[in-house]
Amino acid sequence: MFATNCRSNGKIVLVNQGRTSAKIIIPEAPTATEKKAATVLQEYLKKMTGQELEIISEYKFDGNSTGIYIGRCEAMPAGK
Repeated sequence: MFATNCRSNGKIVLVNQGRTSAKIIIPEAPTATEKKAATVLQEYLKKMTGQELEIISEYKFDGNSTGIYIGRCEAMPAGK
């Protein structure tokens, strides 16, 4: 798992003032394990924050929010 935010000031923000500010990113063709990992993460984050983070394909992620990468995403920022 890897989280990134191009506008980060050293903090990774998942939920801000009751609104999600992050997405869970999975590979374009995720394995069953990657899908399960994303779903479990989504469930636990909802329990912690009260908000459900969206799970999206890596190529649908526009980079304008925090991305939590699950699995072997080709679109993950270089060097991570």
